[in-house]
Amino acid sequence: MSHVMGTTNFTVPWLKREVIQESDGNEWLALSFEQRPPPLDCLWKPPTQEEIANGIRPSSSNWGQWEIRRASCDFRVKYGGGFVSVRGGDLFYVDKHGRVLIGWHGTYSPPLGMDDMPQVDRERWGN
Repeated sequence: MSHVMGTTNFTVPWLKREVIQESDGNEWLALSFEQRPPPLDCLWKPPTQEEIANGIRPSSSNWGQWEIRRASCDFRVKYGGGFVSVRGGDLFYVDKHGRVLIGWHGTYSPPLGMDDMPQVDRERWGN
């Protein structure tokens, strides 16, 4: 079972023409509990069962594992004791477990570090 909604070609100024998968941000739900990674600490704590039931997605800081996605719908991601809203149509990044990569102050397209530099895809961004 996969929650990837399909693939579509998009033209984005900083991206060469390539295929970007659409996603509803729920890819991680396809993993069994045994396959899910251990929870991250601090800012990237996983959502509670109640939050999951209300559609909240988990966040991640596994910068080295990124894949790019385009949001197929609006959704929220748990981060830093609150929530980050991802708008349908926005680009965002996920780790290998489907958790949304969230950077400093809730940035996600791309997730930025404290230095305002992207934490993913550094070659493309010139870092």
